[in-house]
Amino acid sequence: MKNIEERKTKWREALAHPESNTILYRIYYTPDAVDRPDLWPDKIHKRIEWAKRTYERARLRADWLADDSIPHLEVATGTEIFAEAFGCKVHRAPDQMPFALPLLETACDFESLRIPRLEDSSLSALFDIADALRKEFGKNAIVKLPDIQSPMDIAALIVKKDQFYIDMISHPNAVKSLA
Repeated sequence: MKNIEERKTKWREALAHPESNTILYRIYYTPDAVDRPDLWPDKIHKRIEWAKRTYERARLRADWLADDSIPHLEVATGTEIFAEAFGCKVHRAPDQMPFALPLLETACDFESLRIPRLEDSSLSALFDIADALRKEFGKNAIVKLPDIQSPMDIAALIVKKDQFYIDMISHPNAVKSLA
């Protein structure tokens, strides 16, 4: 059985040398999975406890499951986090992923956007969760990145979708300025 450091080395080698055609196996076997709490900012403690249990289960699974998975700390998020930082309101329905509501009618309204402040959105909660998990499990524990979005993805969340696609053709400079 490979230990975690051997698995990390195999991943590094595969990513550094894609021409090697190394095959990496990840088996999603989670019969003991714990239901993730809703991704609301007021559920930080529950989210941290869920992430701890999930990580511990992954570490135990790594002891006997002969795949290439690397246990990681999960700072679970939705697609709303960056759009919210720009001022979009977020819809949070029970048992569903949160999502950003458009803030701008058109891409031409981009000048009304404010410069994001970390403390004005739930993005800061993600850093708090990651900090708590790293404190618990140490600096060598891998933290899974959240759903990183491109500037264009974020812009498409900020502007009403139907208008955003029209603006891409009729006002491309506004879309570029927004993205």
